[in-house]
Amino acid sequence: MNQIAEIALFNVPLDDYLLQTKCSDTDETISESMVSSVYQSLKQSVHPALLLSAGYDSRLLLAAAKKCNRKLTGVTWATPNPTVETAIARKLCDEHGMRHVVIDTEALSIDDLRSALVLFAQRTKGRLSVSRAPVFEALRRLGNEFDLLIWGEGEIFRPPLIPSEYITAHALALLAPERFRMSSVLSGLFSPDLPYASCEKQAMQNFAYLHSLPFHERLAQWLIRVAYPGIYTVTAKAISKDITVVLPFLDRNVIEATLRSGRSVACMKDWKQSVRNTLDSRRTYYDLISELSPDLLHIRTDRGYPPAWDRDIRSIAMTSLYGMKNLLKPKQRRGLFRIKYQKALRDEIRDRLPSPIADQDLAMQLLRDKRPWSTTAEYNAGKLLAVLVNYE
Repeated sequence: MNQIAEIALFNVPLDDYLLQTKCSDTDETISESMVSSVYQSLKQSVHPALLLSAGYDSRLLLAAAKKCNRKLTGVTWATPNPTVETAIARKLCDEHGMRHVVIDTEALSIDDLRSALVLFAQRTKGRLSVSRAPVFEALRRLGNEFDLLIWGEGEIFRPPLIPSEYITAHALALLAPERFRMSSVLSGLFSPDLPYASCEKQAMQNFAYLHSLPFHERLAQWLIRVAYPGIYTVTAKAISKDITVVLPFLDRNVIEATLRSGRSVACMKDWKQSVRNTLDSRRTYYDLISELSPDLLHIRTDRGYPPAWDRDIRSIAMTSLYGMKNLLKPKQRRGLFRIKYQKALRDEIRDRLPSPIADQDLAMQLLRDKRPWSTTAEYNAGKLLAVLVNYE
């Protein structure tokens, strides 16, 4: 049966761990938990695949799989950085005797995208924006060849930007009203009774004790208890009707070991994407991979330098240069795929209006805008479609 693996997600008394002294366990516990999670998934699989990028998340999972003496097929996105990402992932596969498959979401047609938008909204029951629909469709199609997909999302080791997809402006206002004002983004187009508009408030009520914690611990609790299950687990379950998807970073035992070790975002008082936090998270990955499979560390990452540099001062210089390069780099024009995706989204919304759940004037104003949508407008349009699809 193609169902998401029944690993015990998020059933950890995280508040106890956050409030007690850290560092009671070692990195070995994290590694052992990761290997155990990957092993439990692989032992029932005949044709496993690993979503393999040029970064550290998937490389740690590859190290865990090697420890289990299992070969996987590496699957890599052709975007967003097709040259660097694909070349590094291919080298990893070549050196370790793995087959490499590249999947290209940009090859999806308008009709494919419209079908994917609707199916994703139906399977997630409108809980998420449909912005992940192209990825969902590409991964869903892997079910024709593979019976297991190991998907690495290691945000428990690094703080995300705020606000972001994980911690929205609306959630920040609920989490820390003393620091943030309530966002007006959710007003107008959407009814406050609909799932995506009310889920954060309901989740906050379920974890009222958060307000007694320091700010950085409130954010960590929200991520691990609410945001990650909502984003990754819901998406994985939607895909898992076609191929079994596992998220080892979100295994209960991995989260527990990470929190106890003092390696997680729960210990980071500085929630800016600073050089310090970046280096700390990379050193965590380096140490864990070094313990499991050090031969994976001589191939450079997507940052352009060997992982060993993350253990000394060279990483500070390279990270600073990388940040300056991105800061000075001119903003890229929207590619053809974004135009195609937005057209599919507009067409699907237009065919489902009018609807009593949305302010018609605002919805039509959104559709009348002939320019490419901003990221915020596109995200809100995706949330609107998710609700329109599920409205009865």
